[in-house]
Amino acid sequence: MLTDADCLRRSGKRYAVATVVRSGGSTYRRPGARLLVTGDGRPTGLISGGCLESEAARISQEVLATGRCRIESFDLSDENEITGFGAGCVGTVDVLIEPFPSSKRLDPLEVTARAHKDRSPCVLVQVIEGSLDLLGQKVVWRSGYQESDTDHVFRIPAREVARVEATGRHTIVRHNPLELLLEAILPPIRLVLFGSGLDVAPVAQAGKALGWQVSLVGSAPAAKLESIAPAADDYTFLMHPEDLTRFVALDNRSAVVVMNHHYVRDRAVTKAILKSPVQYIGLLGPRVRAARIAEDLKIRQPHATDRLFGPVGLDIGAETPEEIAIAIVAEIQAAMTDHNGGMLRDRTQSIHSTVRKLG
Repeated sequence: MLTDADCLRRSGKRYAVATVVRSGGSTYRRPGARLLVTGDGRPTGLISGGCLESEAARISQEVLATGRCRIESFDLSDENEITGFGAGCVGTVDVLIEPFPSSKRLDPLEVTARAHKDRSPCVLVQVIEGSLDLLGQKVVWRSGYQESDTDHVFRIPAREVARVEATGRHTIVRHNPLELLLEAILPPIRLVLFGSGLDVAPVAQAGKALGWQVSLVGSAPAAKLESIAPAADDYTFLMHPEDLTRFVALDNRSAVVVMNHHYVRDRAVTKAILKSPVQYIGLLGPRVRAARIAEDLKIRQPHATDRLFGPVGLDIGAETPEEIAIAIVAEIQAAMTDHNGGMLRDRTQSIHSTVRKLG
């Protein structure tokens, strides 16, 4: 979707962006989900399970015709074959639909693309209720500075902006007479695989399917690594693991899987990674092997051990390389979003995180 929006922008073609800004009850997507609609009505992305997209695309054509954004409310509990959507979700969704390109408003897809390219998280604040003149106006908080498409001053506590960025969870703030949605725009997960065996390929493919940035690091030349796992985005030849942080970029949105099938090298790689801000370090192999690595490295600090996942992957009965890959990326997704990876039918709380409302 980001690539499509960039192409449309560069060509000067018009398009609309539909954003879920408020939801209640049981719904498929939560605030921050977006849909791109081209000038000829073609939608890209999902703001529901597939029941709202065509109607949002139709309304987007009206928005493009008038040049004015609007909020559209959808009641998913209406199962009437004529007036309803038949989703049976027992929920409501409010969608902000905006026309682009525009010199008067920031494009959320452009803001997201920049955060992904620079790997720089930010918090997007936008008006979702109140003055029609301000509807959809935005402020972006990024690395201590603000970018805005409005002269209106939004007095939002810096600690609340920091909380949204740190947790990745949206917040709705009442700033009378306006209501504002604070949305965390985070870089995609960077999946870094350390290994050069054939089993890295399905893990790379699974990560790419989720939109992650995938890097492969191994003791083989880059060309050889690319032939092993062509789905990866980049390849790094690393002779000495102790030089890892010099040649491999790691941040707190990175997840690492150590799968060299060589104990000494895996131990050295793990030691180097522990010096980085990486929050997930998966160790391929049996439990006793992971415990031995932790013992050899004299890892005692709770934070350090909390970052180690060995054996790597969720317990889903995986046997084949492809099944193991699914177990690995599923565990990474759970760990990076602070979930436990259990079965949803056993969950007693809401599936989605609750959007906080302040003010």
